[in-house]
Amino acid sequence: GKYIQNMSSGKTTQYNLQGIEIRDLEYSKGKIWIATNQGIITLVTKSNQIGRIGLDKKSGLPSNNVSFIHIDKQKQMWIGTNKGLVFINKKDKWKTYEKKLSLEAMHYNQEGLWLVSNEEMWVIDPFNRWYPAAIEKGLRKGRIRDITADESGRLYMASEILVRYDPYEERIES
Repeated sequence: GKYIQNMSSGKTTQYNLQGIEIRDLEYSKGKIWIATNQGIITLVTKSNQIGRIGLDKKSGLPSNNVSFIHIDKQKQMWIGTNKGLVFINKKDKWKTYEKKLSLEAMHYNQEGLWLVSNEEMWVIDPFNRWYPAAIEKGLRKGRIRDITADESGRLYMASEILVRYDPYEERIES
């Protein structure tokens, strides 16, 4: 069976989901948020209580195929799915953007949140303004698995190839 183990105490918590793929983790306010191919699993760290957010009319999740979860400095949540990006503000209001795109990866640096879909790339500033950042040929091969940045602001994207992209000089190295 599948389980989550607390490495400090050794205590395990069982969950029953067949064929699950864990794709990302995020921690906020005593809860671990786990992005999977079967929705979102939540784990309350003090009690090990497992919850699940899945595709239904009440959840606001447009798909169970979740690629990432990001919680920003304002404690707002960004959830990437294969049917759009879910944004949950501090007041727990849910909104879905770009419903026709598959959202693949997100990274925060001094410029804002860098967001990559199967077709587009954006940088989102602290005021939630979206700026297109053209996804050039050669920037990816296949699905983007993850994105990060170095201290100079250069982005590194892992797909079937590893690419370093300097958005200031628009230089691509793979």
